[in-house]
Amino acid sequence: MRLLAEAGDGRARDELLRAAYRHSGFDRGNAIGAIGYLRSEDPEEAYFAAQRLLTRHKVPAAADLMLEIDPDSAAPELLNRYPDAKPSLRLQLERRLRVHLGGDRLAALLAPLANSQRSKDRVLAAQVAAVIPSAVVVPWLDQLAAETLPAVCDAALVALRQRRLETSALLHRGRLLDSPKPIQWARLVKIIEIVDPYYLWPRNDPVSLKEVFEVLPYEFVVEARQLRSRLLKDRKNAASRADKDR
Repeated sequence: MRLLAEAGDGRARDELLRAAYRHSGFDRGNAIGAIGYLRSEDPEEAYFAAQRLLTRHKVPAAADLMLEIDPDSAAPELLNRYPDAKPSLRLQLERRLRVHLGGDRLAALLAPLANSQRSKDRVLAAQVAAVIPSAVVVPWLDQLAAETLPAVCDAALVALRQRRLETSALLHRGRLLDSPKPIQWARLVKIIEIVDPYYLWPRNDPVSLKEVFEVLPYEFVVEARQLRSRLLKDRKNAASRADKDR
């Protein structure tokens, strides 16, 4: 269908346009694929379709599309959606913001919120700061952790702890290849356990293990993938359970 539309078939284009807005009756892949086609033809319409897909069906890939089509508009919009989102969607939004924006850009986006007079803005900044790569300096996070308001302080402390864990993971990664084989595996497991495995496979993430996997024995890579799948599922299930408490 997409090939026909790209070749100038008007009926195919119209069908793809309808598919971009019709999640039920079309599988998710069709809706996402249709929006992917539409972004090259009409970016504004594609962005609107992705917004609708996220709003109505909470499809995480819609956030990817929004950030790919118009990151300057999507990033603040996704942050605005974050406080009212259920934990399972928050998890996905955090991941997309880190992957698409990178640490420096995400930290800069959060800084005005961290300095806001509104406590809910400061809570939001602290919560999302947990996914800023640990190598990025975030001076306002310590200030939030020192606040007396529990909601702000607690969120900032969680973020600081996660950033310390990521720093620890980077130390393990740096020592991994020089370690004996049993210690290599122990370090690898530790990294996958303390950092969201979602970030460990993309090559452009600061905690990526791609270069390490190119050197490690193949059986390590296979077992690491299995561990990754299990831990990603655990995180997803934990977030889904938390949804029920909201």
